[in-house]
Amino acid sequence: MSRPLKESVIPLMGLNTTHEKWQRLEPTKDLKSESLFGMSFREYQIWLSEEVMKPKFGKDILGKLAVRNLGGASGTDYTVVSDCGFREEALPLVRLFGATNVLLVHIMRDGCNFDNDSRSYIELDDLGVTTVDLYNQYDPEVYEMQVKAIVEKWTR
Repeated sequence: MSRPLKESVIPLMGLNTTHEKWQRLEPTKDLKSESLFGMSFREYQIWLSEEVMKPKFGKDILGKLAVRNLGGASGTDYTVVSDCGFREEALPLVRLFGATNVLLVHIMRDGCNFDNDSRSYIELDDLGVTTVDLYNQYDPEVYEMQVKAIVEKWTR
């Protein structure tokens, strides 16, 4: 969901994907001092989404862009779309794939929450979408096994 925002913000910050700092870091607040207008990478994304894109193109714009970037339903067994923090963003994907073909995974981790954030865990149960809560308390290998187990159970 956030790829169009990230790709749009890079030039706004005066960077490009070959920029040395972009290569070394995930764009973080560390780049704030170098950016125009003193906004962090995240602040630029929020501004672009909330002040420009959504008012002009609708609250579902990032979902519509995700559908367009996917080019329709893919020929693969699974398509993973991450970074969805607003229900309206998910609706174009639910329409594309069908509610029974969508698995929503809420990933939770100690110390991480949506306090001071406009995003939240979205709910799509009323549309017939299956939702699973995953508590990420493990190293990446165990976490990947958890995700695989959730998907396998859901596909049975």
